[in-house]
Amino acid sequence: MISIIIPSYNSSATIVEALDSVLGQTLWSQWAASFVPQSGTPAAKVGSVQCAVGKSDLSAVVPEAEAQVAADVPGGCIDSIGATKRPTRSPGRRTPPCVSSLTSHVSPSSYEVIIVDDCSTDDTVEVVERWIAEKTSGSVQCAVGKSEAPVAADVPGGCGTKKENAFAGTSNATLRCTSDVSHPTSHFLPPLSSRFTLLSLPANAGPAAARNVGIAAAIGDWIAFLDADDIWLPHRLEVGFRCVRDYPATVMVCGKSISIGGKESQGMTSTKDGGEVHYAASDSLPVRKITLDDFVLVNPVATSTVLIRTDILKRVGGFDEQFRGPEDYDLWLRVVAAGEAVRLEIPISSYRHRPGSLSLDDRKFLPQVIRVLDKAYASGGVYENRRGHARAVAYQWLCGAWSAAERGDFRRAMQCFITSFINWPWPIGGELNLKWARSKVGYYMVKAMFRRRECPRS
Repeated sequence: MISIIIPSYNSSATIVEALDSVLGQTLWSQWAASFVPQSGTPAAKVGSVQCAVGKSDLSAVVPEAEAQVAADVPGGCIDSIGATKRPTRSPGRRTPPCVSSLTSHVSPSSYEVIIVDDCSTDDTVEVVERWIAEKTSGSVQCAVGKSEAPVAADVPGGCGTKKENAFAGTSNATLRCTSDVSHPTSHFLPPLSSRFTLLSLPANAGPAAARNVGIAAAIGDWIAFLDADDIWLPHRLEVGFRCVRDYPATVMVCGKSISIGGKESQGMTSTKDGGEVHYAASDSLPVRKITLDDFVLVNPVATSTVLIRTDILKRVGGFDEQFRGPEDYDLWLRVVAAGEAVRLEIPISSYRHRPGSLSLDDRKFLPQVIRVLDKAYASGGVYENRRGHARAVAYQWLCGAWSAAERGDFRRAMQCFITSFINWPWPIGGELNLKWARSKVGYYMVKAMFRRRECPRS
C-alpha cells in the first residue's frame, strides 16, 4: 500500500486539481493490465481495500500481519500501495488540482490519500468533502459539521472524534471524513481500491506539523507527498516505483518539478497551453544518486516529487516543526544521511508560483534556512566537523539579495549582498554555475534599480 499525504491551508482554489492528478496516475492501469486473477477469485474482489472499520472480507487477500496493522489504526485501511500526505492552506478555488494529481500516480491495487487541513480560513474543507463525496458516489463514512454526504453509523467513535497523533508531538487532529471507493479501470480489469481521509487541525501549525499528522496516520509501506497547489504528472508514481524496482537499496526517490505551463526539459515535451509532459514507458530513466554533497548550497529535492519508505521517515524523526518553509530541506538532509536516495532527471510534478509564498519572501525564509544550516553543521548534525558552513550561509544571503531586488527593496538587497561578502569574501564556487554568482546578482540589482526608476509613477 502507498500512503499519499496532502497538507493544505486555504487551498480551495487548487486542491481539487491536485487530487485529480492522483486519480490520473498511469500506475493504476499498468497494475490492472498485469493482474491475473486466481481461479475461482472474482475479479471485482481482488484489489479491494481491506479496512479496519466496518465489515471486511479481505482476510484472504491481505496478510495477517498487515491486517493487524490496519486494526491498530483508528479508521485504518489496508492498501497495497501507500499514502501521500500534503498540508492544505487557503489559497482559494484551487484545492482540486492537488487532489487530482494525487490519484493518478498510484500503481498498486489500493492506496490511501490523507488530506490534512491546517486550520484553513477559507472553504478548503468543504471543497475536499464535496470532492470526496462526488468521487465515492456519496459513500462518505464520517463527516463533521454540515455535509452533503450521508454519514455512516457504524464508524467507531462517530464523526468529529479527536484522533491523537503520536508522531513528532503534533496536536490532535479532527477526523472530518473517511471514505472507501472502488473505481473500475475498464470493463475487463479488476477495480482499484482506495481510501480518502480528511483530517483537520484545531489551529494553524504549519506544513511540517500537518505532514507529521499525515505520517502518523499513514499505514502504507511507502509515502508520497503532494502539496495542495502542486500537480502530479501522470507518470509520477510509475517512474518512482520503477526506480524502487531497479534500485532496491534506495530509501527515497525524487525528481524534477516544472512550473505549470513550463518549458520542455530533457526529452520530455510540454504543450504551450497546458504544460503537459508526455512520458513513454519504454523510455530509459535518467537517474542519479544524490548525496550530502548535493545539499551543501541548495535543496535539490522538491517535496511533491518524493516517494519515501515509511520506516525511514519515522526513524529520522519526520519534519522538524520548529521550521516553517525549509522544513523539507532539513528532513531530506537527515534522510540522505541515513540511506541511499536517487533523483530522476525528468519532471514528475508541476508547481505554481503563488504571490506571497514563504519561499519567495527572503525576510521570512532566509532566517529559517540559515537555522537549518546551523543545525546541520552543529554538534550531532549531518555536517558536523565538516567545512563549508560560512560559504553555505553566504550563498543564502546572496539569494536573499536577489529576492529583495526582485521585489524592489534595494536597501534590503544591498544589506544581504554585503552580509554575503562578510560571511564568505571568496568566490562561492562553480558547482552550480556559481563562479560569477556575486557579479550576476550585482548586475541584476543595478539593472532592476534603473528599470524601476524608469517606470512612470502613477
